[in-house]
Amino acid sequence: MVWADGSVHWLQSQTQFFYGADGQAELGMSVDITERKLVEEALSNLSRKLLEAQEQERAWIERELHDDINVGNRTRTAPTESF
Repeated sequence: MVWADGSVHWLQSQTQFFYGADGQAELGMSVDITERKLVEEALSNLSRKLLEAQEQERAWIERELHDDINVGNRTRTAPTESF
């Protein structure tokens, strides 16, 4: 919902109908949940960043292990000269 000042807000609404002898009456309630939505979005962004960081760390470890193995293989297989 857009407020008069142009700001956008999320609302959660609930309506209850009560039936009386003269017909029906409606009772409704709306709660501004904008702050909750902003926190949920921030949490989602933080979770995404954490997963990206974990993936970068995993890739870095994989490269380091691969490089260590290659260096180790080169060291072991390099010919040695006898004097």
